Amino acid sequence: MQRMSSLSRALTAAALMALGLGVLAPPARAGDIIRFDPFGTSGATTLQVGSFDENVGNAVAVANRPGAGTSTTVVPLTPGTTFNLYYQAQLGNINDANGNNINGAIALGREFTLVAGFTETVLGPPFSSLPTTAAFSLAAAQVAGGTFGSFLEIYADTANSDNLNGTGFNNGTLILSAHVRPDLSNTGNFTVSSTTPEAFDQFGVNNWNTATGEGTGDTTGTINGRNQTSIRGTGSTKLIFQVDSVNPAYFLDTPAIFALNFTTTNADPFSQQNPARQFRSAPGAGAPDLQNVDFFAGGLINLGPTNGLADAGTPNQAFQLEADGSNDFILAAVPEPGTISLGLTGLGLTSLAALRRRRPTGTTEA
Repeated sequence: MQRMSSLSRALTAAALMALGLGVLAPPARAGDIIRFDPFGTSGATTLQVGSFDENVGNAVAVANRPGAGTSTTVVPLTPGTTFNLYYQAQLGNINDANGNNINGAIALGREFTLVAGFTETVLGPPFSSLPTTAAFSLAAAQVAGGTFGSFLEIYADTANSDNLNGTGFNNGTLILSAHVRPDLSNTGNFTVSSTTPEAFDQFGVNNWNTATGEGTGDTTGTINGRNQTSIRGTGSTKLIFQVDSVNPAYFLDTPAIFALNFTTTNADPFSQQNPARQFRSAPGAGAPDLQNVDFFAGGLINLGPTNGLADAGTPNQAFQLEADGSNDFILAAVPEPGTISLGLTGLGLTSLAALRRRRPTGTTEA
């Protein structure tokens, strides 16, 4: 077994950030059934919905958000390290109470998209060998963006989102907004199984290869691109969000809690989705402001030569992975801290986890 001391290029702090991905215990209960109108007609069409299930999407862990400065060095992962994570994906299925897809719920030519941002803290433990597993939780102080320092938004729109370019995820009609609840159960971990560099983009054509167009977003001619490689790892996490508002034309019931569960297979390298070239670090409409340096001059996302391995020559090194999310809803409100003793909030929420639907295999790149 390879010893940690032999890892000449230490795992970057971001490499084990990745959503706090890890293995969760089975949920003690499913979420509530809500009434949902996927066409936004205030109930002209009413579905009994048990959960949402996103297509495989993108997540990126960064040390700072735009305007907050940059790191000058990459330090080994240590307990107490904090980072911001940004996520974007398309909704793949709207499921019934049994977790089955409701056919026709997402109309042809339409889409629902989800974006989120939140701050996590590394819990540890110290590492000695591979496979290496790190644990994470939501940070008490959320600084990822928005009024609450974190955000989750769902939009309804014509189908225009682009996973590779990272655009079109935060436009259209806003139908739900929420923020994370660090006081509730939000845990996870991520396991790195190999630090041997391999192709980062293994989904169809390698779009992160110089020969196939890396660096095409460079308008200055100074970014030559590279054949991006990555470590290999897997994991999952559980996040609980407090719903702030919903669009009543779509949500006929107002959920109080939005339980968001990420589960990934081969989280790195990318094998089920294109790695996105850019993200948005704030709620609301607006152009992506977190861009990869190999595609955009002045970009703030730098994965280094190998995604997940620390590189002394890469300031503000980020870590990116594919993330498969699903979520359910809880109708009963849980007061925010300060309004009720946390000792009285034992409502089973610590075991909430979203129902995960297994998708058919054989997904191909468009």
